[in-house]
Amino acid sequence: MGNKMKKLICALLASAMLVGSVGVVGFADEDTNAETVVTTSAEATEKPADAEATEAPASAEATEAPVATVAPTTSGSSYDNDSYYDKALSLCSALGIITGYEDGSVKPDSKVTRAEMASIVLRMLDLTSTSTYQNGFTDVTSSHWAADQIQTALEANIISGMGDGTFVPDGEVTYAQVCVMLVNAMNYQDDAEYYGGYPNGYIKVAGMSDLEITKNAPGAADVASDRGVVIKMVYNALLGQYKEINGYENGAPTYKANGTLAKAKFDVIDKKGVLTATSKTSVSSTDVQDGQIEIVSDDDDEAKLFDCDLTGLEDYLAQKITYYYKENSGLTPKVLAVTYDASKTTTFKADADDIQTVEGFDTDEGKFKIDGVSKKKNCAGASIVYNGKIISKSQLAELGESINDLLLPEKGNIRLVDSDKDDVFDVVFVDSYETMVVSSASEDRLVGKVADSDDFGSTKSLTITLDDKEDRTITVTKAGNELRLRNLKKNDVATIRRSLDDTVVDIVVTGESFTGSATGISKKVDKSYATINGTKYDVANVAAGDLVSGTQATFYTDMFGRIAYIETTSGGQLQSGEKYGWIMNA
Repeated sequence: MGNKMKKLICALLASAMLVGSVGVVGFADEDTNAETVVTTSAEATEKPADAEATEAPASAEATEAPVATVAPTTSGSSYDNDSYYDKALSLCSALGIITGYEDGSVKPDSKVTRAEMASIVLRMLDLTSTSTYQNGFTDVTSSHWAADQIQTALEANIISGMGDGTFVPDGEVTYAQVCVMLVNAMNYQDDAEYYGGYPNGYIKVAGMSDLEITKNAPGAADVASDRGVVIKMVYNALLGQYKEINGYENGAPTYKANGTLAKAKFDVIDKKGVLTATSKTSVSSTDVQDGQIEIVSDDDDEAKLFDCDLTGLEDYLAQKITYYYKENSGLTPKVLAVTYDASKTTTFKADADDIQTVEGFDTDEGKFKIDGVSKKKNCAGASIVYNGKIISKSQLAELGESINDLLLPEKGNIRLVDSDKDDVFDVVFVDSYETMVVSSASEDRLVGKVADSDDFGSTKSLTITLDDKEDRTITVTKAGNELRLRNLKKNDVATIRRSLDDTVVDIVVTGESFTGSATGISKKVDKSYATINGTKYDVANVAAGDLVSGTQATFYTDMFGRIAYIETTSGGQLQSGEKYGWIMNA
């Protein structure tokens, strides 16, 4: 990060800490520029010059599905943790080029048929209207799901068939054929023919600097391409220099440069910058509303608001990103996709259970000692974002030494961000959770029982007032469904994350429970557990005092799977005459 950019980020953070910020799901990109390895066999050279790439048929693929349903990763896939694939999928799905299957999956390890590839390329060119099929190929009937797309691709000189009157629509598209279709779509076929035609000329042009279609997407010319490779190649084409046909001279086309294909066809601009605010969390003083984010661009080091429907971007805050956006006729421009550049930023994350000590944050010399890490994490001068909201200078002064205790949550995690890789972390994000057993809930107030930190094993009443006197961001989720605060019921187990001023509040109720009898109970300072039906469970402090050995009960858990509320057959509280005992381990 340049000095100018770092100064601006520091200024934003400093401003936010002076005045306090108003409380208001991207991908890692290691842009490796990996060398593309292409092999060509004798058989591949005999194939026709028009090969294509991948896309599921209309019957299998949800072509009308919204972009947000496309999953960035697939468990067990060879593309898990492939940051370049994630980046490619992010933009391609945002533009509706890759729409995924009905279950939201993409199946990147699967192969793509030639008909599917023709459909993908048409969407890449934003050719939404199609021609009526004219029986141009002997093996394609008008009843084929892609017949009209095949006709449109033929008329657009993207495909030409196998040379014998066939198209083989359901055959797997090879790597060389993908290169052909994309090079033709970008209007570089004359260049490809100059370098020898199919397949090597097309592969060569696909890899040249103006296109870089094969960047981070290697393959063998006559081997069928994975869907993941096709997605990368389409993404590369979107960022390649598109030659638009300007006219014809002596029967030959003339071209004009028209920027990237993404800009020419979708008005999408790609830039780099630093994400400084979302509607949920901010490291600046900007008032960011729902559906907006703030980015400091590398171009001018200025903070700018964008409309954005993406979720889960909080993990990218204070970090270098690539963002893709469209201007909006004088209104706020809209970001369609965001990718995270892991090579520009150092991040470190630790669970609360792994934090040994917190020190020095009251004197601006903060350090974390992490279990299993020999060197303390240096956070000198770092800004602190606690439960979604930056802590101001005045709040730090008021907290004094207690800030160190605040940054050691009972349950939660910390995330440290070094924006310039100088081994000093610039921003500390703390997510600290408390567990409550709800007593009552209304539209603007939540009352319940929480652990008493001064008397382990005891509880105290807590009232959280959430009226409309402040701008607040409140989310309430129960069993995966979003609710209003008033929908919470008595004895619901709520896991709560809230900022110091309660303007950012997240409440999660799992609704999960099980029935059994505790056969073994152990109580330690700051931690209890119980063995129930042969399984060992952690017990939240709020329920530690209610543990009774041998009593049949229903146990309700918090979002961390800890027992937090115990309902006995007699109604949830110990009754007169019930026997109990403790096993104490100091």
